[in-house]
Amino acid sequence: MATRTTAKKADSDYPRYWDWQEDGRRIEGRFVEFGEGVSRDEWRMFALLEIDNVDGEPRDKEPRTIWFHHEALSSKFFERIRRLGEIEPGERIVIERAEEKVLSGNGYEYFPYRVEFPDAPGLSQKALVDRYMPASKGESREEPGKAEANGDGESHEDDDIPF
Repeated sequence: MATRTTAKKADSDYPRYWDWQEDGRRIEGRFVEFGEGVSRDEWRMFALLEIDNVDGEPRDKEPRTIWFHHEALSSKFFERIRRLGEIEPGERIVIERAEEKVLSGNGYEYFPYRVEFPDAPGLSQKALVDRYMPASKGESREEPGKAEANGDGESHEDDDIPF
């Protein structure tokens, strides 16, 4: 299994964290594992990477903790896992954080991240067909990116009504 959780530790017990302001905006490295721990006085998830390239400059394989403080970053990892399965140790990952924050549609500023998984397996032919093939009569199929609201195979516009 590619994931592992850790016992509660102080920040200093993990490999040094990646500071996007000080250490560089674009990193390339190999996935080691996921974990969880306390950072900024809260339990958070992190990815441990062996960083071998920063802003285009080669580096020795330095283990670094990439804390998931920002949803804009963690959501890229979660979507990758949801669509293609677990990230395997040794899989190459490229992360780039934008230089400046942008304003979201709801008025919050955030740093956008671009995350690439060049070694990730693609969807199998069967997975693609299952995702996009019209359902046979009497069957339903889940649309890409949508889950059935109540599990009965039907889409209901009022599923969020609490009665």
